[in-house]
Amino acid sequence: MDNYQTGAARVRSQHVSLAKIAKDVIVTFQDEANSRNITLKADVGDSDYYLDADGVKISIVLSNLIKNAIQFTDSGGHVTIGVDEVPGHMKISVMDDGVGIPAKDLPRVFERFFQVDTHLTRRFGGMGLGLAVAKAMVELHGGRIWAESEEGKGSTFTFLLPTDQPSGQPGHFSSPFIE
Repeated sequence: MDNYQTGAARVRSQHVSLAKIAKDVIVTFQDEANSRNITLKADVGDSDYYLDADGVKISIVLSNLIKNAIQFTDSGGHVTIGVDEVPGHMKISVMDDGVGIPAKDLPRVFERFFQVDTHLTRRFGGMGLGLAVAKAMVELHGGRIWAESEEGKGSTFTFLLPTDQPSGQPGHFSSPFIE
């Protein structure tokens, strides 16, 4: 059976630059942000922030977070990826000054198919899988992800990835929607 059928996922770790991944994701979404008059940038300083991780999966996590941030930020708004090193971890945040998430919905935003039940979801659509996929991929790396938000003021989605993962040791995670 292949990975898709068994629901198993592998981390194909390599030495990757989180700063480069962040900048590449920015480039991917720059046209969409520009068309909506949203300032999109990476705040990574001068460091490359190297980590042994699956760069493709980290890119998917960031892409899902950026896509959501742009989707829920009005014209004239801002979306920023921040990367920083904290003891034992790399910390990656996606911050926006968009519509925000109601406090009652915040604990459920990473559930599969969950969508905030307001006129916004009908306006913006989507299947409610992006954040669940992001969470699964972060956990696959032994990390954790969370959201902080204030309605009308924006949201910050942050994830931590451990820096002390043994190189070449693939991780496994059972998930029906990632390879």
